[in-house]
Amino acid sequence: MCISLYNPWSSYHYNALGQPDDLIVSRPEFQRLVESVEARKAAYRDLFKHQLSENSITEIRQATKKLGV
Repeated sequence: MCISLYNPWSSYHYNALGQPDDLIVSRPEFQRLVESVEARKAAYRDLFKHQLSENSITEIRQATKKLGV
């Protein structure tokens, strides 16, 4: 199961499941990727089908820290 489902700050609920969220603004670029709302949600869910390796997560964290994020 996708870890984003457990993160209340994630946009996954909005983009992948279609749940309303007043804090998220859907960008026209994202909407143009796929014409059908259902196909767009499915494509977004596909982005999270595979878990990142621990090595990848560590690399992302290190790169983020270097940028002061």
